[in-house]
Amino acid sequence: MADPSTAYIFGHSGVIIKLKDLSFTSIEDEETTAGIVKDFSLSQNYPNPFNPETMIKFSIPESGFVKGVVYDILGREVTILLNGEMDPGNHEVKFDAVALSSGVYIFRLESGKYSSAIKMVVGK
Repeated sequence: MADPSTAYIFGHSGVIIKLKDLSFTSIEDEETTAGIVKDFSLSQNYPNPFNPETMIKFSIPESGFVKGVVYDILGREVTILLNGEMDPGNHEVKFDAVALSSGVYIFRLESGKYSSAIKMVVGK
């Protein structure tokens, strides 16, 4: 930046681009500067479909009891991945489905007044 309204971009083979009268838009981060998560979120697992392991990422805005359960497509509990107190922030949990059959499974996350679910596909 040459000044608040002028910027130069230097490229390959001596190319110089001058940008004039720039306006900037602020993009607010999901976290505050103190690193505290503002919102509850459950991301889609990755990879999906998977065999045999996948990662599930989630964010909780306040400390408290967290429960994360995997269900089969008929609603039967398959395994409990999370069951206890957790601090606020960004978290991830690994799900190993080596003992499960191919198919669709549901992961449900509950934390205080929040809950969400995702569909996961095991492909063997």
